Amino acid sequence: MSAPPPEYTNPSIEEQIRTELQALQTLFDERTDARSRGDTARVARIEARIAQTMRRVGDAYPNEETRQHWYRQAENFEKATPEQREHILMPIAKGLGILIAAPLALAFGIVGGAVFAAGSILYGAGKVVMGLGTLLTGGWLR
Repeated sequence: MSAPPPEYTNPSIEEQIRTELQALQTLFDERTDARSRGDTARVARIEARIAQTMRRVGDAYPNEETRQHWYRQAENFEKATPEQREHILMPIAKGLGILIAAPLALAFGIVGGAVFAAGSILYGAGKVVMGLGTLLTGGWLR
């Protein structure tokens, strides 16, 4: 596994995050252009820079969970096949414009939303098990 992200020490949080996200957006645009031209060597160089920029985006966030998320994304991207890379980049590219507009509020919301979703899934699974128990016993479990 790669090294953990460095400690956060940047005082201008929002602007630094926005700058790094815009750099990532520029790389996505360059990659799309290179792919449409069939320039595989250039695509490979840009993809290496995308992984580095993902880590820089993570470094810009003060929240440890968000930083770890960006580092994992970069690591997954580096290890992925070309098809998998498309699936990794697609949701990032779709949400990049929104993240650039409000980087901190949304990033914390996304991490919080993921925790909420995981909790909801566990709650739902518990309700299904409870329902099966009721069905199998012919009454409410107590």
